[in-house]
Amino acid sequence: MIKTRMVALVLALMLLTWGVLWAGGGQEPTANEDGGFTLRIALSGVGQFEAQIAAFEKLNPQANVEVIDVPWGVEAGRDLRERQLLMISGDIPDIGAMIWGKEFFREGVIMDLTDDIKKWEEFDGFTAGMLERMTYNNRIYAATIYPCAVMLHYNKDILAQIGRAEPPKTMAELADIGAKIDAAGVRAPNGNKVYAMVFEGGNWHTDCFFWANGGEQMTKDYSKTLIDSPESIGAFRWMQNMVKNGYAPKPDGTYDQLWLNNQVAFFAVGAWEEKPSRDAGLNFGAVPIPVGQTGKNYASMGGTELAIFKASTHKQEAMEFMRLFYRKDLQLTAVTEGKTTLPISKPLFDDPDFQDYWTSQNNLDYYMAQKKQWESTKYNFLEAPFVYPEASKIYASALERVLVKLEDPEKIMKEAAEVINKGIAQKMNVKK
Repeated sequence: MIKTRMVALVLALMLLTWGVLWAGGGQEPTANEDGGFTLRIALSGVGQFEAQIAAFEKLNPQANVEVIDVPWGVEAGRDLRERQLLMISGDIPDIGAMIWGKEFFREGVIMDLTDDIKKWEEFDGFTAGMLERMTYNNRIYAATIYPCAVMLHYNKDILAQIGRAEPPKTMAELADIGAKIDAAGVRAPNGNKVYAMVFEGGNWHTDCFFWANGGEQMTKDYSKTLIDSPESIGAFRWMQNMVKNGYAPKPDGTYDQLWLNNQVAFFAVGAWEEKPSRDAGLNFGAVPIPVGQTGKNYASMGGTELAIFKASTHKQEAMEFMRLFYRKDLQLTAVTEGKTTLPISKPLFDDPDFQDYWTSQNNLDYYMAQKKQWESTKYNFLEAPFVYPEASKIYASALERVLVKLEDPEKIMKEAAEVINKGIAQKMNVKK
């Protein structure tokens, strides 16, 4: 409660400060003695930005990029978010890297980029999930970088032990494979039980099973959670039954341990897991998430947004810097040098240079599966809510009670939804 009040106070002071700035014509542009300027960026993990910083300074010899590199912190980047909140109440940066963008968009402290970004040739390459992350009230306020989505990784050797060569295309098939693995008593090389799947990684990883089986997180305007709807309760029961039937272990926070130990046939995880899986000697592949009764196979769209603070005195230069992340040569270098796993622009999955590189690494099919999954992605509100942040903890706790303690999904989710919806309504009323 104290933290929530602090954030509200900072935002109030910030808006008051900006009202004064804009009434007086804004801040004076920051300039160096030699006539150059300083572009200030608040981010976490400067290593992922070094190529763009070098390219920007090469294109702008008079420029200096000042990086405010803050540790990400726990709970969806809490440390960086709070540092940005403090900075924009006085020590205002030009650009911020964030996953809590919608909170800032909603507060009116971020520059509207709609008209500019829609002119970018890369605009058509933004996926539906990326655009959901970048927008608020149908206006674009940021550009997504380093997008990613989970897909279904599968262990070919485990499937071979039950006489199956192909991964499942539907959730019903996945459950059927679970039954066959259990009935056959399949064991890993270490002698331990083999499961069909795991629900590790938190809701950003596992909501794909929830969505495919008919569940829905939120209303379209994010004003109310739907985790207590009959369809959602049915989806949670499907997930819980996978644990009750012995097809999945209770989540315990060990993340990829069972997967890397050849003890799980399927793991919903992103492309960052490719190298650890190869290093572990797994015989594996990846495909999009199987469809459920809805015929859909949504996965959470991840990534980071770059946004320009409305009080920035270098808006044009900030836009130029952001655009560098979409330059093909920089994206290709980042992938081939192992600084990131995926291109940012979806059309680059079909680019000959990227495909030649993946072919040389014998993993072209793997990355084509990611491209296919990008066609079906969603913004995951309950991962890092931009209204009533406590909702993420409430949802995570409810999931734990359903999948670990095996409590009644209907009772647990109705309780969680009541608290979440009350919190959202209160925050919405404060904003009004």
